[in-house]
Amino acid sequence: MSPAPARYTFVVGGTLASLAPPPAGAAWGTIRRARSRPEEGALAQIVLPPGTPGPSGRTRPPFAVYGVPDGALLCDVRPAGPAGGSAYEVYAADGSPLARITRRGARLLPWPRRVRWSVETTYAPGQPFHGKVGPGYTWFFYLLLAPVWFPLWLVLLIYSFIGSLIDSGSDEDFGLNGPTRTRWRAASGAAMDHRALTYDLDPGRLDHRVAYAQAVLHHWDR
Repeated sequence: MSPAPARYTFVVGGTLASLAPPPAGAAWGTIRRARSRPEEGALAQIVLPPGTPGPSGRTRPPFAVYGVPDGALLCDVRPAGPAGGSAYEVYAADGSPLARITRRGARLLPWPRRVRWSVETTYAPGQPFHGKVGPGYTWFFYLLLAPVWFPLWLVLLIYSFIGSLIDSGSDEDFGLNGPTRTRWRAASGAAMDHRALTYDLDPGRLDHRVAYAQAVLHHWDR
């Protein structure tokens, strides 16, 4: 019996000038191994269709993931409905379905609920992976300390707004982000763990193509 694929950690980052241009479309970013030189640790390129604007607000465009360095198509990800929707279909290079990724938004009433992701794969139907954004205790302390950080954030937001009026090219972003750690798990155990900027993947439990698609969508959601 062949050994199980080894776990590894990767990050979703910006484009790299050292990589060859994608076969079609425009490169949006890269997936590369964590704690390695960018030009040496590249695993894949994230590519948007020609003329497609990047993610903005709740709009998530279709995208493809190409392997590095061979440039082979790993997967194609398309919104299942409007681009601002909450479900995405993941297809293999031959067009066969790999998985369906669904996002459920957070809410406060009638009871609090964190953002939730689910991944239903075609190779293990009925055994979805679920991930909740932010452990419960981190959200508790996040809200408990709100009287401390909220006034500072408000000052930075005003500063950013004034700066944008003075300099139209200013791109400072002081968005309000809560805890983002997410662990995707099924009955068989945890498959991927996001903390800080990294994604720790067990490819023996979750196909790396599906993991890359989920990581990009999760990264755009932060």
